[in-house]
Amino acid sequence: MRTFSGSTVLKIVVGFLLFVFLVSQIYSSLINPYTTETAIYYQTHESVLASGVIIRNETVISGDTQGVKNYEIQDGQRVPKDSVIATVYEDINAVNIRSEIDKIDREIVALTAAQANSDVNSADLSMLSKKTNNCLMELLNVEQSGDLQSSLELRSELLQLLNRREIIIGSQTDFSSQINLLKSRKAELEADMPVAKSTIKAACSGYFVSSTDGYEQILSVDNIENVTVDMLQKIDQNPENQDRIGKIVTDYEWYIASAIPFESAIDFSDGMRVTIKTGLSGCETINAVVKYINRDTGSDKAVIVFSCNDMSSQLAMIRKLEIDIVTESYSGIRVNNRSIRIIDGVKGVYVLEGMQARFVPVNVLYSTDSYAICEQQIQNANVLRIYDDVIVKGKNLYDGKVIE
Repeated sequence: MRTFSGSTVLKIVVGFLLFVFLVSQIYSSLINPYTTETAIYYQTHESVLASGVIIRNETVISGDTQGVKNYEIQDGQRVPKDSVIATVYEDINAVNIRSEIDKIDREIVALTAAQANSDVNSADLSMLSKKTNNCLMELLNVEQSGDLQSSLELRSELLQLLNRREIIIGSQTDFSSQINLLKSRKAELEADMPVAKSTIKAACSGYFVSSTDGYEQILSVDNIENVTVDMLQKIDQNPENQDRIGKIVTDYEWYIASAIPFESAIDFSDGMRVTIKTGLSGCETINAVVKYINRDTGSDKAVIVFSCNDMSSQLAMIRKLEIDIVTESYSGIRVNNRSIRIIDGVKGVYVLEGMQARFVPVNVLYSTDSYAICEQQIQNANVLRIYDDVIVKGKNLYDGKVIE
């Protein structure tokens, strides 16, 4: 019969214990009876996607269109009453000369500003570089949005910053000669400038838009309570210029009309405050109030008319846009829906603190099939906090249970 020495028996016992330990670790890692997820801050909203048609008080500007028009102001720019909107010339040559004069004026302003800030000892090059980069990025964003007025302003600001940098690094210390050359060139151009045929002035104050689309009188503010689904569906985004000078948006209060499914429209009521997301740069959100709800008996949709006061240059130029109507917004601490439990009639979650499970009551503000948003509380010590480890999976849990 075979016998084993003491050392051999010890090795067998140690090997067996090691095997049991490894199996238990593998089992725990693969089949963990407890899993957790980190609580995070989260925001969401309930909304309705729709097409919006803008209705506002608009005064169409007519005038002498025989010749070439040179607009003195940019689209979306606010103008006072009786200010010159456009100058009419015989041919395009005058417009080209005027455009070059305007460009020279901007360069003179930029160089003069840089010259006035020539104290290099007090200059911070790193701060200036940061401002220059920010201005450049903002200009690129504005160029994509089509906001011409903001684009011109940012171009002038960027030119001033670049000239200022030239002074600081010492590659350019005096712009006097360049300014004088620009002034001389401007005087030459002004001497060659043809006499204008006529000028066109603003009949009222407001935001100027150089195009008309034919809906200025059709979509009347005085008739917004009668706007129908059919009327909105016939609105074409492509403007018809109709040989007019343009128009002026006269009022700060204006309206957005949207045709939405009737089952969504029943969630709205007169006087209800909503937030409208536009996706437009610089006016991403608009605060609005439900003004009218026009129920269309011949359609499965209803027209919601929103009253707005947040006017901008971009909004003044748009007739139709895609919008997201936010009816409710929620923010708080997001947890997995599977972590929500009801203990003794109290809704809450178990949080893992060290090696112990702690039950924390929660107030659920909003929930979906996968997650819940809980109110973020600070007045109580026993509350759910951001970055808590919330137990999603676990059996036989109770307050104070040790989790191994």
